[in-house]
Amino acid sequence: THPHITKQMVIERTIKTSVFGFINQFQGYGSIILLPALLRLRNSQQQTSVDKSCEDEVIGGSEFLLLAAVHGGANLVGRVAGAILHNRVPFFISQPTQAVAITLCYGALLTSSTLTTISVSLGLAKFFFSSMILEKTLMTYDPNYIGTAYAVQSAAVSMSSAQFGSAAGVAVAAFLQPHQAVIITVVLSCLQIVVTCCIRDRP
Repeated sequence: THPHITKQMVIERTIKTSVFGFINQFQGYGSIILLPALLRLRNSQQQTSVDKSCEDEVIGGSEFLLLAAVHGGANLVGRVAGAILHNRVPFFISQPTQAVAITLCYGALLTSSTLTTISVSLGLAKFFFSSMILEKTLMTYDPNYIGTAYAVQSAAVSMSSAQFGSAAGVAVAAFLQPHQAVIITVVLSCLQIVVTCCIRDRP
């Protein structure tokens, strides 16, 4: 059906899609654990030594609303924005730009630990993650990009890589110190910029 898409092209595109998906899912799912971890760290730093003995990891009610806004609201708006961008802005402009934006968002967390910085940075990062996830899905299943002869094998590899990225992102945020998780995410986000710039065959 797509004789112009060779096996070599499928392999190259599958590798790019897999790396793209791994980092995308690492960023998105890691932030689910990273946000409350950063809030707990901020709360513990603000409390006195007496307070720390009993409430150093408590997240207040207003902060639960913040979690819902960041993970729910930003996620929903980002997916709508992704659909709009897909039809109006070429891949080689929209995706590298959003990858840079995510890198800057996580980089901001290394410079400040205020509630505003944490909520705005991770909220924007979640927005851009949700916008980019649409392109990841299209790259995985688009017959005009991956062809039909090896579509199942390519999708299986890409999906497995994305799922591994989800698990890795959650594990890093859960078992490492918050600033360590942020640094790792920044490094991967920089790699995502390179990956998106290397994908030159998407409309």
